[in-house]
Amino acid sequence: MFKRNERILAAAPRNIVLAPIFYAFLGLVFIAWALSVHNGFMDFTFVFGCGFLIFAALTYRQARKSLVERDAERAQG
Repeated sequence: MFKRNERILAAAPRNIVLAPIFYAFLGLVFIAWALSVHNGFMDFTFVFGCGFLIFAALTYRQARKSLVERDAERAQG
């Protein structure tokens, strides 16, 4: 079990971008859909897509921050 945990933690730097990429993709899909039907910028789907893009950026920033903190704790012992 310990070996499995080491393998998962070693893969964490690669895996932290998966969720933000998915959220950004969803945001872009909603924005493209809103712009393609010409309902304007205040349409629900456009605002929803912008929300997904912001959420993707915040999720990525928080994941990077937690990864740096984990590495700092590891270096201290």
